[in-house]
Amino acid sequence: MKKGFTIKEISEVTGKSKATIYRYVKDEKLPTFSSFINGQEILKATSKDIERVFGIKLNGEKTGNNGNEKANEKLRETTFSHEKANEKPLSQIIQENVDIAIQKALSQRETLLLKPLEEQAMYISGKLQAENRFLKERLETVLHELGAYKALPGPVEEIKQKIEEQAQLIIALEEEKEEILNKQKENEQEKTQALHTAQEKETTIKILQEEKEAVLSEKKQIIEKLQMEKEKELQEFQEEIAKKEQEEKDLLATVNALKERLEAEEQKSWWQKLWG
Repeated sequence: MKKGFTIKEISEVTGKSKATIYRYVKDEKLPTFSSFINGQEILKATSKDIERVFGIKLNGEKTGNNGNEKANEKLRETTFSHEKANEKPLSQIIQENVDIAIQKALSQRETLLLKPLEEQAMYISGKLQAENRFLKERLETVLHELGAYKALPGPVEEIKQKIEEQAQLIIALEEEKEEILNKQKENEQEKTQALHTAQEKETTIKILQEEKEAVLSEKKQIIEKLQMEKEKELQEFQEEIAKKEQEEKDLLATVNALKERLEAEEQKSWWQKLWG
C-alpha cells in the first residue's frame, strides 16, 4: 500500500474539490505529513486518516459516503500525465489552484476589514500564525506540482513564471494583512489615548464644578446672613417709629387735656373762681 496520498490524489479518490481538501487540512480535520519528491516538500495524508475522515474504504467498500465504491479504481487512474481526453488543460488546473489560494487570502483580508476592532484583535491573535502556515504550505504544494509538470509537454517556463507571479501576489497580500494588523494596533492605541484624555477633561470639569458650587453656597450664606440682619434692623426701626408715634399721641393728648382745662377755667365767673 502507498505510504501516503497527495492532495490531488485525495481529491480524485474522494470526489471532493482540492479547495475542500485544503480546508480539511487547514481546520486540522485531516492530519498530514511532509514528504519530499525530487527535492520538493509536499503534503500527504495516510490511507487510514483518509478512510476515517471521509468515510470511505480504499478497497472499494462503503462506510457512510455515497459514490466511493470505485475508490481503488480512481486511485489507480491517478497520474501526472494529464493526457486523457477528459482531463482539464494543465494551465487551467494550475490557474484554479492559484486562484483558490488568492481568493482565500482576499476573503481573509475582507473579513479583517469588516470585523470591529475588538473582534479583530481577538481573531488575529489566535489565527494569524495558523493562516500564515497554511498559505506557505499551499504555496509549497503548488510549487511542487509545478516540478511534477516539468516533464509534460507545454510551455513549462511560461506556467512557472505565472505561478511565481501569483506566489508573489500571495506574499504581497500577506504583507498587506500585516499592515492592516499594525494599523489596527495603532488605532487601538489612539483610542486608548483619546479615552484617557477624555477622562482627564471630565475630572477637571468635575473639580471646577465643585469649586463653583462651593463659591455659590458661600455667597448664598452671606446673602442670607445680610438679609436677616437687614430684616432685624428694619423691625427695630419700625418698632422705634411706632414708639415715637405713641409718645407723640400721648403728648398731644396731655396738651389737649390742659388746653380744655384752661378754657374751662376762663369761662368761669369771678365768684366761681373765688369759691372754686
